[in-house]
Amino acid sequence: MLKNPSSQKHYFTGKNFADANWTQKVEAGKVEIKGTIHELELKPGAMAEWVFVPMKSRSYNLRCTVAGHTEAGRIGKITIAS
Repeated sequence: MLKNPSSQKHYFTGKNFADANWTQKVEAGKVEIKGTIHELELKPGAMAEWVFVPMKSRSYNLRCTVAGHTEAGRIGKITIAS
């Protein structure tokens, strides 16, 4: 589950993560998206469910690409372990 409790939009971006996983679905509101997803934009107060199948075990860096957000620490890491 991805949640944005902020009053600003944020992006969930991780190209290496997206390239190494198969997205079974991203569900937000009444929309379901499938396939390769490189970036999700979460508007203020938005929530989305991202279901994926990991293809490789490793750690991936994630960041928000809104100007200044990466520099302000809007980054993360997700680790896929086998």
